[in-house]
Amino acid sequence: MLDWKILAASFVALLVVSSVLLGGFGIGEFFSDLMNKIGEWLGSSPFGGFFSTPTAGTKEIDIVLYPANLSLKPDSSINISTDAVTLTNFKGEINADFENEILIFKESDSSLTVETPFKRITIPDLQIKRLSFENVRFAVKPNITGENGSIEIYDFLGKGIIDAGSVEFQGNISRMTVKIGDTEWEVK
Repeated sequence: MLDWKILAASFVALLVVSSVLLGGFGIGEFFSDLMNKIGEWLGSSPFGGFFSTPTAGTKEIDIVLYPANLSLKPDSSINISTDAVTLTNFKGEINADFENEILIFKESDSSLTVETPFKRITIPDLQIKRLSFENVRFAVKPNITGENGSIEIYDFLGKGIIDAGSVEFQGNISRMTVKIGDTEWEVK
């Protein structure tokens, strides 16, 4: 059986070199399908142990922040719906002016700006690589609270809820750093 694995590995290596040289002629999809078939025929991949995909550990969080103003720039398009406006496949910046009770949506690569009176919004499937807040009051559910702290959140994926005076993030992160005065702690 080892001879078949060597032969299959040689064939796949030839396909990899061909796909690099030929570029985008659909070979990537063919290569992916072929690797799956080879794995089925042999009972496992002929490359088992040669390659590993690094994965970042994730932690589940539920954190409520009370900033004076909020500016979010999601890393993927999102769908937002309030009583006044519905945005589908929105990609841009969301600003919440809590003092004047206004939500402002600025579309990327466009001059389109939508302002609407403040209403609670829920943003499902929110992805943000890095969030940073300075001098903010916060609550990490279920039982940690802080005043005038600094928080950095990395690789957030989950739901965002913007409400009057607060924003809540429910989902997964790869890392979070919190600093209150001289005390600093990290969640990984």
